[in-house]
Amino acid sequence: IEKSSQIIMCGHEHQRDSKMLMDVVNKDRVLYLESDSLQQGNVQSFSLLILSDSERGNVSKCDIILDSKEKEWKLSDEIVLRIPYHSHKISFSDSYSKDLDSISAPIHHPRKNDLILDDIYVYPDLDPQSNNSDDKIMLYLDSKDILDSILDKHIIVLEGDIQCGKTTLLKMLSKQSYRKKAMYPLTLSGSDFKDLQHVKPILKNAFNKQYNTKQFGYDKYMQLERNERIVFIDNMDKSLLNDDGKKELWALLLTLFKGIIVTTGQSFDIKNWLKQEDKKYSISSYYIQPLG
Repeated sequence: IEKSSQIIMCGHEHQRDSKMLMDVVNKDRVLYLESDSLQQGNVQSFSLLILSDSERGNVSKCDIILDSKEKEWKLSDEIVLRIPYHSHKISFSDSYSKDLDSISAPIHHPRKNDLILDDIYVYPDLDPQSNNSDDKIMLYLDSKDILDSILDKHIIVLEGDIQCGKTTLLKMLSKQSYRKKAMYPLTLSGSDFKDLQHVKPILKNAFNKQYNTKQFGYDKYMQLERNERIVFIDNMDKSLLNDDGKKELWALLLTLFKGIIVTTGQSFDIKNWLKQEDKKYSISSYYIQPLG
């Protein structure tokens, strides 16, 4: 069970416990949950586990405990537990993992020799853009929370100036989707799309570069549930596709991925996209605020 599952739930004549088990060889982890015995002894309880489609990487747990003195059931505080992924299932290639962690700026720290991006990164704020003049003033959104708002068949456009950190933000969101959201990302470049005839070869080529194909091939990746895949496109304004071509590209990608997150420069015609009336998908647009 431990080899094939990510979460194990046990009950009946056990002691209440929740822990992470780790295989010492391949480092795979399994979330192991036990509940108290019911209708036996002074301490009796059962557990309530909540799985949400929007938080596929987490499980919420609380216990219903019988107070033997007051003879009433009480609800414990809710805790959120991470459901671990198995490295043998799907993992980034070593070279791509190194690229995701790399820092382009020459930054050093006296107590750590090799800094990675997670050590220094500060998520920028996002300014929601609206095409409706009647809308109320919208508050800035912390970009680290943008994945919480991704919906099914949803396109999020992140607009920003040159050197504002669009590519680095996508790196962080890519790692976040993999680690915390149980969505396996694929990162592409807008310049890859010159026509609509080679979209699927572009996807396969990107997968082969970004993932460990010896453990998990492209065909298996595409057999995952669509909600387990998300695509990031950097510098969409560099694509040679016209507006109609981009809409066709969105439609195709959204049959394969839960959602799309796109970065673009200010030259991109955001207003035209916000006016689109195709109810098959939704579009949200944000402007990346400079730090400082």
